[in-house]
Amino acid sequence: MTIQQLETVKTRLSLASSPDFSRLLAGNKHNPDLPAPPLWRGLLSALHPFRFDYVNGVACTEHVLRFYWYCSEFGSAGTPEQVIGVIKDLLREQGFTAHSAGKNEYGVDEYVFIKQDRDTEHNLTVEGVERFIGTREPRCGGRLLYEINMQTNGARPTVRETLKAFPWLACPELPATLLDFFNDKAFSSLNYGGTWTRYYDWGLTIPCATPEAAAEMLARLDGLLAGLGFFPEKKDADILIYHPAQSYAPIIYLDSSEKTVVAFRIQPYS
Repeated sequence: MTIQQLETVKTRLSLASSPDFSRLLAGNKHNPDLPAPPLWRGLLSALHPFRFDYVNGVACTEHVLRFYWYCSEFGSAGTPEQVIGVIKDLLREQGFTAHSAGKNEYGVDEYVFIKQDRDTEHNLTVEGVERFIGTREPRCGGRLLYEINMQTNGARPTVRETLKAFPWLACPELPATLLDFFNDKAFSSLNYGGTWTRYYDWGLTIPCATPEAAAEMLARLDGLLAGLGFFPEKKDADILIYHPAQSYAPIIYLDSSEKTVVAFRIQPYS
């Protein structure tokens, strides 16, 4: 995809911020400048969640761009029935319909809502909303995932194109040498976020044509990391963990568990 095509996609997503949404993020130690679609901003503003992880990212295949926003382990005032009721009412107003409800594959309560709009599908998943124990007033928590899937005829975007169109997905602590290596790579997933701003991490998944191509990329990354003063601390199955010689941060993970995929993640602070 070209940068112009991605800019068009960004316009269609109606990404923006708002005073209420910015205050909510800042109050929970997240970046207050992160933009989001209107539905997501309105939903979180209505729930007033507290102590939550926050991740946004993009995943892509040859025919679909999937933008997503994830709020995990949030807390909210009210019983599970009240919180889910707020979500259902807001989604109904926005034209969503209930797609499924029940236990997911992990045995956790899950509600999925869908809205179809021409070549775009909106999915909102509510998972694991449970009552907190030991609180004087009713409180509960769970996980929210909002996905916007857009049909596209273009090839996967590169890291450079994506970060130019969506600069808030960039990791300031990513060494320039590694960013230069990744810039021209097409990817299947790119995300940024975490517990709060200081502890955000940045992940990138790159598909390779063959296992040999993936092994070659891993070897190139290993050499670049060595040049930057990183050393492999240990190997956990197919995951190599690197850190600087005299420090425990940043930590870098290279995952080769899928033989034709290279997964990179950097955790700037630990």
